[in-house]
Amino acid sequence: MHLSIAFFLGLGEILAHETRHTSLRQSHKYVFWFEVGLAAIALLIMLAFVRLDRAKSDMTADEKERYRMQQEADGGSASDSE
Repeated sequence: MHLSIAFFLGLGEILAHETRHTSLRQSHKYVFWFEVGLAAIALLIMLAFVRLDRAKSDMTADEKERYRMQQEADGGSASDSE
C-alpha cells in the first residue's frame, strides 16, 4: 500500500511539473483531481473485490478456562452428593 501511495504521489508530482506552464493554482487543481480519480478507482476496486465476513464472537482464553473450571466444579459437586 505504501509503495502505491509513493508511486502515485510521484505521478502527481510529474503532472504538476508538466503543467507548470499554467498557473500554480491550475497546476495544483490538475494534481488534486488526478489524485481524487485515483482514490475513486481504488475505492471501486476495493468494493468489487474485498469481501468482509460478519464478525463472530467466541469466548476468550480466560472465559474458556473459567467455563471449564465451573463445569468441573459443577460436575464434581454433583458426583459428591450421590
